[in-house]
Amino acid sequence: MKATVDPVNTPVTWPDHIASIRSDTERMAAAYEAGPIDAPVAGCPGWDVRRLVEHMAYIHRWAGFAVLNGRAPQDGEVAIPPADGDETGIDLAAWLRAGGRKLADDLAASDPEDDTWHVFPAERKMWVWARRQAQETAMHRWDAETATTGESSLDPLIAADGVQEYLELGLPRVLSREGVSAPGTALHLHCTDVPGDWVLSSVGGTCSVQAGSDAPSDAALHGTAESLILVLMGRADRSSIEILGDAAVVDEWLSLPGW
Repeated sequence: MKATVDPVNTPVTWPDHIASIRSDTERMAAAYEAGPIDAPVAGCPGWDVRRLVEHMAYIHRWAGFAVLNGRAPQDGEVAIPPADGDETGIDLAAWLRAGGRKLADDLAASDPEDDTWHVFPAERKMWVWARRQAQETAMHRWDAETATTGESSLDPLIAADGVQEYLELGLPRVLSREGVSAPGTALHLHCTDVPGDWVLSSVGGTCSVQAGSDAPSDAALHGTAESLILVLMGRADRSSIEILGDAAVVDEWLSLPGW
């Protein structure tokens, strides 16, 4: 299943993505230190905060390897944290900070248009890594803070950028990986707090994402950028957003598997 995207020009820049990786890594490490580290993570069923931080620290290193080497790492080429009770007594918060800092530094030393390798349905340019890691770090920081304190928030512009990334990368990847056809309806997504308007549709086997609200649609989702991305990523239920038009159309689109 192919997808085409008419992108929204969000005001989030390459330096913004790198700065977001740095700040959200620090906040995630602080949430881990505050604990409890065995708190369950609702957005990642079966995981606790320690497992979440281990995952994020590993992904920073995995992505960092690709940034530096232009290829996927092989077994053993990316460090993993020692298991619980290891005699080294690893400081997992420090391990997370170190990996996030190095990834951000290596991206900052690159150019957004440098060639690279990645697994996503987008051009193989370095900017894709910066945005992807900014978004993953932000979402898992939100997961960690919510698990440990019961509350968190996302920057509205980063959240809108996350909606755009989901439509560009997440949606076509889901359709391809799962062999799922996109609904034959049109769904409008509208951010109520920052710029962001998209219309999803499907014609002739191709999923199309158009910027703006001029294209006709069968239903619409209106909400803050944070609410929209949390619903798309399975972190919030639909009560946090306004549904207009045919609710069955919304069900069709939101029942697609997550990425």
